[in-house]
Amino acid sequence: MKKFILLTGILLIQSTLLSNVAYAADYVYVPGYGMIEVYSEEPQAPREVKNDGLFGMKAEDFRAMCEDTGGEWDIVSGRHICYCSGGGEFNYPYGCPAGGLQDAMLPVQEYYPDNTGDSYYGDPYYNDYYPPVTTVPFFYDLHGHWAEGYIYQLAMLGIIQGYPDGTFRPEQAVSRAEMLKMCMMAAGVMPVPGDEDRNRFYTDLDNWQAPWVNAAYRMDIADGYTGPYSGVRLFKPNNPVNRAEGVKMVLASFGKHPVNYDKITYIDVTGWMIGWVEDAYRMGLIGGEPNQRFYPGRNMTRAEAAKVIVKMLQYAGDI
Repeated sequence: MKKFILLTGILLIQSTLLSNVAYAADYVYVPGYGMIEVYSEEPQAPREVKNDGLFGMKAEDFRAMCEDTGGEWDIVSGRHICYCSGGGEFNYPYGCPAGGLQDAMLPVQEYYPDNTGDSYYGDPYYNDYYPPVTTVPFFYDLHGHWAEGYIYQLAMLGIIQGYPDGTFRPEQAVSRAEMLKMCMMAAGVMPVPGDEDRNRFYTDLDNWQAPWVNAAYRMDIADGYTGPYSGVRLFKPNNPVNRAEGVKMVLASFGKHPVNYDKITYIDVTGWMIGWVEDAYRMGLIGGEPNQRFYPGRNMTRAEAAKVIVKMLQYAGDI
């Protein structure tokens, strides 16, 4: 019965993605699988985003999912909180880590049409600007990982992919170009003709990187560096993106601008980083670190990148 419900939910999602008709969505919690979207043929109204900790769910569904996946729920300062038994974080739409997520991804089902064209083997994010022809993936190195819910969420949206060996490598650092492309795809920002020119703004871009980086430069989403010679600009696309840069890319891709704050949360965030990082913290994209530190210069991992992007999509009401 559960498999039937899951398959039905996937087919309903598929029919919606392939249609230009807007549907109104309701959500049904299925134990062991998480939230299943059920659509009706009604014009879809903008989804109101509330800071109530419920991810847009009904309170009874949130509580049931929390308990069914091994957590305990509470209400703190008017917000619902789920304390997961393993110490992980409650992940919409699957609940606590390893609480039915693996079953929720199986059996594997195709859900996008064949529209990828050529592919670039070395880029795990490459998909010719569109969601890839793929099945809902299963990553062999994610079982029990704190970020598996975030990662699978983005994989189902076609924003990220794994590697040919079936791994995702969640603790591997994200490059500047990879992070930029993920953020822009999540925000629905795509390159335009002319952006594929590798030397349009920078001199160090690969073919797959150029459209995304050039578009980001024109839209003030990301900037590069001045090279050793006058007039030469570098983006350093294969360098790891640090945590502060990653946060800025996410917010800027969604049209956000730095905000001036009189009081800041992290004692190691200074200069240009303050407005971006503090805004991300107050929006719920990032959490606290020991001793009020954010460690902005530390490399952002693939798992951390997935989390902050999903949190941004949730805040924007897009998922």
